[in-house]
Amino acid sequence: MIDMTPSEKFYSSTPLDSEQWLRVITATSEYESLLERGIAPKLEIFAERFSEVPREVLIEELRKLTHEFELSLTSTGHDQNPISSNGRIYNLSDRYRELEAIGCGGMGEIYRGLDQECSRFVAIKKLRQDHRLNPEAQARFHAEAEITAGLEHPGIVPVYGKGVDSQGLEYYAMRLISGDGSGTLSDSIQKLHQQFSTKDHRWRTTQLEQIRDLVRRLVTVCDTVAFAHSRGIVHRDLKPSNILIGPYGETLIADWGLARKLDPIDSLKSNPHPENQQGIDISTDEETAGARDATSGVGTPGYAAPELAQSPQTFLLQSADIYSLGAILLCMLHGRNPSMMAESTAVQWSNNTLASLEAIGRKAMDIDLSVRYPTVEDLRKDLLNCIAGEPVSAVPEGYWERAIRWPSRHRVAAAGLVSAAVIAILAGSLILWLQTQQSRVLKRQATQLELSLLHSNALLRQTLQAKEKAQQLQTLAETRQREAIDSKAKAENQRSLAYDALLKFQELITSNQEIFHSPELARLNDSLQTQSRDILQFILNDLESEVSPSPGNLDRLSHATHRLATMESSLGRHDEANTIFDRSCQSMIGIQSDVQVPTDTRILLDYHIGRLRSLQGILSMRYGRNQQAKQQLEESIQRLDPFIHDESLGKMERIDATHASAGAMSALAMYHMFNGNVDLAKSMQDKAIESVSNPLPTNYEHAMMRVQIHGNMSLIYEQQKEPEKALEQLELAAKIVELSESMTSQKPGGVSLENQVIRPTSQYLELRTGIAHERARILQTKQEDRAAIVVLSELLQKQTHTLLHYPPDNAAIGSYQLTASRILSLQLDSSDHAPAMEILENWQNLAQTLLDRSTPNEPLLLFLILAHHSAGHVLEQLGQRDAATERYRKALLVCEQTDLLKLASAATCYQRVELEIHQFGRLFADNQWNEAQVHFKQAFEAAQKLWSISPTETRLSHLAKEQLRHGIAAMKAAQKQTEAAHWESELAKHP
Repeated sequence: MIDMTPSEKFYSSTPLDSEQWLRVITATSEYESLLERGIAPKLEIFAERFSEVPREVLIEELRKLTHEFELSLTSTGHDQNPISSNGRIYNLSDRYRELEAIGCGGMGEIYRGLDQECSRFVAIKKLRQDHRLNPEAQARFHAEAEITAGLEHPGIVPVYGKGVDSQGLEYYAMRLISGDGSGTLSDSIQKLHQQFSTKDHRWRTTQLEQIRDLVRRLVTVCDTVAFAHSRGIVHRDLKPSNILIGPYGETLIADWGLARKLDPIDSLKSNPHPENQQGIDISTDEETAGARDATSGVGTPGYAAPELAQSPQTFLLQSADIYSLGAILLCMLHGRNPSMMAESTAVQWSNNTLASLEAIGRKAMDIDLSVRYPTVEDLRKDLLNCIAGEPVSAVPEGYWERAIRWPSRHRVAAAGLVSAAVIAILAGSLILWLQTQQSRVLKRQATQLELSLLHSNALLRQTLQAKEKAQQLQTLAETRQREAIDSKAKAENQRSLAYDALLKFQELITSNQEIFHSPELARLNDSLQTQSRDILQFILNDLESEVSPSPGNLDRLSHATHRLATMESSLGRHDEANTIFDRSCQSMIGIQSDVQVPTDTRILLDYHIGRLRSLQGILSMRYGRNQQAKQQLEESIQRLDPFIHDESLGKMERIDATHASAGAMSALAMYHMFNGNVDLAKSMQDKAIESVSNPLPTNYEHAMMRVQIHGNMSLIYEQQKEPEKALEQLELAAKIVELSESMTSQKPGGVSLENQVIRPTSQYLELRTGIAHERARILQTKQEDRAAIVVLSELLQKQTHTLLHYPPDNAAIGSYQLTASRILSLQLDSSDHAPAMEILENWQNLAQTLLDRSTPNEPLLLFLILAHHSAGHVLEQLGQRDAATERYRKALLVCEQTDLLKLASAATCYQRVELEIHQFGRLFADNQWNEAQVHFKQAFEAAQKLWSISPTETRLSHLAKEQLRHGIAAMKAAQKQTEAAHWESELAKHP
């Protein structure tokens, strides 16, 4: 799909009347649809169908469209480091664009940036300029990026990529923690103690609950630190300002610039607690000196363990991290750096929980390492016991404390004494439960999906452990042979569970794009991609180690390859998707070449390779790689044809093979049609349709394959000048699309989520829209405009239902706008304009309803702007100038609202430019020069904002300049030479 905003599709700046521009919109939309299908008719011939539009204007628009389409396929032609006039925004690479500095540390600088591949904001950390020539600092920065990227954990900020900028400075990109509610643990501590200024340590209930919340965050930090320690990594600079709090309550550890990788062998030699297997720093004195130069010391005063001042070869770094965690806990309690507190000062807390927390912090910071907590897990356990009202190891429990806790340990006896209190507690619990049930559905989904992913990861680890154990047991005596067999069976079972869990998770995500791109799950995307690749590699390793690959493993490989390639493709990473297909197919081909592999296994390998090549070839055709697709599709057909009637396969496998072969044949037929061999293309399409004609599809994938086949057949009939048959094929495709809708509402993979709303997939919505528009287009060529209006009106009702009943996204909004515009174009040709006005009124009401039901965002505000703007164009065409001006005014009010909410984009800025020029033209024509000047100035300011948002030359930037030039031309025609010269000079500053 060509990357165009809705405003670009519906409006232009060439001086035509509104009716002519609606014709241009229709023509460009049809031509774009043909380009996406691989058809590029000659511009001159295509333009003949739209005699109402000046030929040279339409050809120029089509030429621009073709150029943009070619750019979208090749993805080339970008400067590596275009720098804007303000010197702040420039591209670090083809992927990342630096926007603004947001922080600076001892060794690095943090910038807010844009990941242009995934359309998301990221944090970009760069080595400071003054360390550019410091090799030790460069080595430390490089190590920090690698260590952080290697620690994949929900409590560690994920790394997305790294590189070198135009100045030779290393950088790496990671998740940007921003939004309402985000900040650091230091901010939360400061906020708490700003509310608490008394000195008698008597905290109110609300403050006690806040400190418990902070301690729960520290427990999460302990979990993350324990994970890092298990991987042989120590942080060495834990402090409140290095602990980030995300907008959805996440707690993450940042700034791993001082982190060290430990040697597990040396750690055992020097550890006073050998049972805990702590480690020591193995860096050399030279390395440590370089690190100090780059980071101004090791650790932060008050949070760094005192032993850090000694030789780095003698102290225990894991224990130093525990010291820092204790210091963070004391900072929570006292609101200041522990270095500002006297160590011997006794604090008399009036609350037992606070007193226990004080003792835990003091124990974690004890100078004597034998007193300090031996592991982070021990510290974590004490923290959990404390906030749960249980005894902690840091405080010996006396008689009175045990008496206080007796009711919680002897609930039956206590209930008889305090039944009234129990009733009150139950009532409060019920209220709390009811409040919990009212929390946001999507947040619960994110939690459950994350648990699913973590569960799959845990099963994988168990699989590896079980497999290693099985291999060890095989080397033992025959007396333990049975144990080895049992362990193998367990490994196989765990492996199946792990694969199934991940495949179900992948299926749910890829079938629901709204979930896949939701902020709640953004932090899971990289983990899902990484684990999916690990799964695929694990399966490939298993296959290579087996003498005769099992059918179950081959089936898992096929499914995992399909899912992972689909996910990569959905993110626009087409080369990665192609590589995944090639890797799996080449691995299976290699297995086939082994003479020891049984014949039935070779046949099964042919089946799986054929299915994967079919999917790969169809994707290659979709992205314009026709020669590559031809080879893949031909290989698929060659391998799959023998299976269609092979009774040795199960019924479902034969149906799968039939649909995969038919899909490959249909795509290959389109290749031949594009190359002029229409007769061969039709013959292949006939064969493809015949093979899948009966019975009806039983699942969503088969349904989508049939829709594609019928759609391709309609193009062939149209090429042969048989529009009736083309319509028949499209009507068949439309029926299958409707049939598949019920399949999209099923919960994919059997995953059941509470209150889950499964929306139709993006593929389904695109096919539904595309088929209806194709039907309408062919009906128009037959001069059956009323029938075309009926088809498009039915589609518009379905699109309205989708927007009202599912979370609206850009694709759904854009499809609605395109359909509404085409209906308007057809209706305005008739003398009955009432239906056109009804369409416009419904459009406006729908946009306003969607805005009222959710937090205002840029796509919905732009949707409302376009509704008013389109109404203005139509009213102006009908001669109702005052009504048109009022609609333009309403659209401008929404533009102002967008600016106030700081949601302005290039598209909304362009809309304001065009709307202000409309008002300028109206007032200028009425000789109201002073008022007209105000609107032209506002149009120029909106254009300047557009250029600052999108500094490189784009279609919107070009259109905005054209709008301003038309206004300047009007000034010249009215002999306003001075004003025209002034604005020409201003416009020349933005070439």
